[in-house]
Amino acid sequence: MGKQDRDVIAFTKNDIDQKPSVAKLITKAKWLAGASVLAASTAAMAAPPLVINNVGSPTQVGTGAGKRAVWTNAGTVGSETVDIVGVITTASLNHNWTTTANRPSITSVGQDNILIEWRLYRAGTYDVATDSGGVAVAADIHVQFNDVDGPNNERVFTPVCAGDIKWVRIDASATTGRAFGTVAGQPDMFSLIGDSNYNSEPRSGLEVFYPDRAIFKMGRTANSGFLVRLDNPTYSAFTTLDYECADFKPPVAVDDSKEGVQGTPTVLNILNNDSSATNNNNSTNNNSLLPSEFARTSVSLIAPPGATGIVTDAKGDVVGFAVPGEGVWAYDDNTGALTFTPDPAFKGYATTIQYTQDNALGVPSNAATVTVWYPAIGVTKSSAFNDTNGDTYGQVGETIDYIYQVKAYGAEALRNVAVTETGFTGAGTLPVPMYDAGDANSDAMLDLTETWTFKATYTLVAADLTNGAVSNSATGTGQTAAGTTVNDVSDSSNPADGNGSGTAGPGPNNGDPTQTPLARAPIAASNNSQVGTILANTGVSNAYNVLGNYTEGHGADAINSGVDRNNTGIQSGCNA
Repeated sequence: MGKQDRDVIAFTKNDIDQKPSVAKLITKAKWLAGASVLAASTAAMAAPPLVINNVGSPTQVGTGAGKRAVWTNAGTVGSETVDIVGVITTASLNHNWTTTANRPSITSVGQDNILIEWRLYRAGTYDVATDSGGVAVAADIHVQFNDVDGPNNERVFTPVCAGDIKWVRIDASATTGRAFGTVAGQPDMFSLIGDSNYNSEPRSGLEVFYPDRAIFKMGRTANSGFLVRLDNPTYSAFTTLDYECADFKPPVAVDDSKEGVQGTPTVLNILNNDSSATNNNNSTNNNSLLPSEFARTSVSLIAPPGATGIVTDAKGDVVGFAVPGEGVWAYDDNTGALTFTPDPAFKGYATTIQYTQDNALGVPSNAATVTVWYPAIGVTKSSAFNDTNGDTYGQVGETIDYIYQVKAYGAEALRNVAVTETGFTGAGTLPVPMYDAGDANSDAMLDLTETWTFKATYTLVAADLTNGAVSNSATGTGQTAAGTTVNDVSDSSNPADGNGSGTAGPGPNNGDPTQTPLARAPIAASNNSQVGTILANTGVSNAYNVLGNYTEGHGADAINSGVDRNNTGIQSGCNA
């Protein structure tokens, strides 16, 4: 095969046998199925599709470059009948326009990198003799260039990065090779290298989608007597992969990072800033700036040390694993989304992971790093009962002191930090936590290296003594620079509460209430006697107050006095 005017990176069937990375690409092309593939093949149509009809022999004019032919009534676009015109725009030899199996074709007279322009005209409006007239008819052109034979014989070229082509499609069972580079002076040309079996048409061909065009371009080279035929598509979207411009360029993976929200999976479209997306920037049909179907299937994660439950797909690519104590990573080949699902108690930075991807020529990318962090605030809380009179019992007017320790987690300091009581059982005035210390640099932001202290005091009332304890929880809140609000319910650091250890931050066991028990004072009763006038202001005849000399810790309502209703004049006793 001649290699004149060709500067390409290529691999053939022999390369596939010798390069594991290339063989892997072929394996990839045999497994993919799903709705996303179908969606890619049936993208929204901008114009009616071209349907090629059976044709007779063409009328052709000229020699070499400029040689042209017309096949009349060769197709339909919606309700419009069209003539198909072929023009050789670049050539060194005099190749022949032909008809093969009732389809337009071109037959080579020798190795020669030629470029071809196909045109659609309203039937009967084009004059091939003068290359004039012709009413152009735009169509969504999905065509197949088939019968591409022999790795050392024939190639088909397509300008995948010129902006006219949405994608090219290769049958999964074909043994064709691929190349990319400059052909016939035209840069960024994808070349399909002939099928090694010589008899695998139409699988040995290439399907190309040119949306909303009246003119579409391609090229070819072959030994003398070999042809390429223009035909309707036949490949199933479920057994092929679609390639776009970016898939043929050197792959460059770019690091990704994202801030998560507490307890919520974080999703990253890791390919959107990689060359596999950013090189799809060719107006108008290749400017999505998104990764192709092939690019999404070419990703393999790199599990960090200690990862468990490693999952691989049918191609052997790593697509998931768990990091103990942090969460689970999962990559979706269909969408290109990488998801980190954190454990309920996870906060701060997740262990960084990496991934690579291959391009359509089997060239691997660099390893890109993915960083995810979960900003969080963590609050622990302790209590101390102040026994003012030292009798070890709770008394009305005595107090409980609360200390709140507050920390930040994630990538940055937290702003607008506050602590409020949100689960208080005391019957008196709600305590108000106030900042006390910890802002080492006095910037009013809770830095990752700081621990802020808040304090509050509560004064006991009688109902608290009756209840025997005061229980409460506090909630800490803060905001990231981006305005994300984080919060945490305090975990008690009192040894007798919950698990006995205060743990700051989110989690199912990190919110134990702070309990402050209040011991009940015993009741001390004394004998009673009545001398003199019996009290008349009790509202009860011949009754007197037996509680006047009692010592108790729970209020008069805890003791029932005896009442003499038989006018004995003396009553004593208690019911404690």
